[in-house]
Amino acid sequence: MNPGGGAKTGLSRENTLDDLETAWKEREAEASALASRYPSIALALRLDALEIRLKTIICRTLKTEFPPNHCRTHDLAELLLFTGRSTHLDDRVVPGLRQNWDRLVTFSRERLNNLRYSPNITLSAVEVKMVIDAFGDSSNGVWTWLSALP
Repeated sequence: MNPGGGAKTGLSRENTLDDLETAWKEREAEASALASRYPSIALALRLDALEIRLKTIICRTLKTEFPPNHCRTHDLAELLLFTGRSTHLDDRVVPGLRQNWDRLVTFSRERLNNLRYSPNITLSAVEVKMVIDAFGDSSNGVWTWLSALP
């Protein structure tokens, strides 16, 4: 509540920063546990973890306990814009980060919904490896980059 008594406008009151922090870590742990046996759901969970992680960064950047209503999106590129760190992807110190980020955004837009409703056989081993590498590469993976952020 604002000191004047009214609720803060523009903030989603559904999940706190602490909720989001716990949720992204849980989704990532669940994805890791399921990866070898159920790659489709593991990738879907990993993309969900990424989305939630971006929302935690937004909250920390804005110094707010709740994400803004504008963050009620599943669009990773849009969420990254709200973090204020989209220019970091073009940092020459981390070559390949932009390519890995773009792979995840494209995969999320084009395949995520299908992962939820299609059998595992529709997901190729090449796609699984591409997404896992985009997340986890130790030098230019998206998780590596995000882990360095507050």
